[in-house]
Amino acid sequence: MTHHTIDTYVFTHQAHEVSGETPLGQFSRFVSDLPAQDSAATAKWTVAGYLDSQGRAFLYVVVEATVTAICQRCFQEMALPISSESQLAVVQTEQELEQDVDINLSPDEWQEPVLASQHFDVLSIVEDELILGFPYVPKHEQCENPYADVGDPEADEQEDEASPFDVLRHLKKD
Repeated sequence: MTHHTIDTYVFTHQAHEVSGETPLGQFSRFVSDLPAQDSAATAKWTVAGYLDSQGRAFLYVVVEATVTAICQRCFQEMALPISSESQLAVVQTEQELEQDVDINLSPDEWQEPVLASQHFDVLSIVEDELILGFPYVPKHEQCENPYADVGDPEADEQEDEASPFDVLRHLKKD
């Protein structure tokens, strides 16, 4: 994978921004369980550094891609758009990285911490965003079930057999 490295201190304190377009095939962790991706498929990304009003450093990450996935409803390949953005808090120590999350924070208020580095790999966080933006169960909005014309043998059997609870219905008092 081509690497884009930044110094998080300089990048955030000078409000730098870097963007690019990277072939999906370069994100090996992301594509490892996916069907073969179109060789022209890319992820467009932007990473911007900034300091908030209290002087805390942040990275703002935006990633967009369209990947080939398998619909979990019809089991056919589908084009799945991914659009993800997040704000990462740049922390200076391992202790800050491992701090407990304040349970009173809403998910929108919490920022994932990342450890400051002079050689921070931007594409690793782009790949993380792709992974986090991928739905747990990818599926079409509407899809044709390829098995719709085939009867479900278990359902057909159950219709023919009496339920073991039918006897209980007769015991029920009105």
